[in-house]
Order: sequence, then C-alpha cells, then structure tokens
Amino acid sequence: EISACLVGSEMCIRDSSQADHIVAMGENAEQYGSIREAVAHYARAVELAPDHAKPYFKLGKALRRVDDKDRAAIEHLRTAVTRAPRTLEFRLELAYAYEANGLNRNANREFLAAQRIDGTNEDAKSGVKRTR
Repeated sequence: EISACLVGSEMCIRDSSQADHIVAMGENAEQYGSIREAVAHYARAVELAPDHAKPYFKLGKALRRVDDKDRAAIEHLRTAVTRAPRTLEFRLELAYAYEANGLNRNANREFLAAQRIDGTNEDAKSGVKRTR
C-alpha cells in the first residue's frame, strides 16, 4: 500500500510494505538480542508509515526493554493505541508501561479497556486488581 503525504513543499511517498519489511528487520534484531538496532529499525518504520499502529507499538515496546521507565515508550504506545484502539496487545503493553512508571490510574484505565476487548484475559483482570 502506498500513500502520498505533503511535507513542507515536498511530496513524499510512504510505502507501508517497506515499513513492514523494516519492522521485520527489527524483530529479527530483537531475536538476536540487538535491542538498540531493533529500536533504530522501528523508528525508521514509524517515519515510513506514520499512520500505521504496529511500528509505534514495536518501537514503544523495544524502548521499554532498553529502559522500563522510558517516557518516550509511553508516547509511542499511546500512538499505537490511538491508531488501533481494539488491539488487546497494544492496550496491555501501554498499561504495563504506565504501571512501570507509577501511573496506576492510567494503567487501570488501559487494563479496563483491555478487559472490555477480551473479558477472559487474565493479564487484564489481574492488572485491574493491581492498579486499583
């Protein structure tokens, strides 16, 4: 899928299939323990496909692996949730990021949203109880 965007006075082309390929490269780097390399790949994928949720999710999750209290991770995870609000995995990861940063009220809200998506999810249920 190719979409065009206007940046300043220049036309740029965003190729989401290229972004998907770069996300896959990031996943591969993560599998081999190269988390900083994965972060760089995910950041590039965000640049290429700014309207897609998955690159933001992967970037936020990877940044949390580098530093669990990274506020930038929360911003990227929020963006992923905004772009795909019904994705359970995205909601849970954002909830965990909030919880790690002591933002239990926000974490509780996300765990509740995750529970609305899947009422049987044990992580969401226990998260709601933990963050009351």
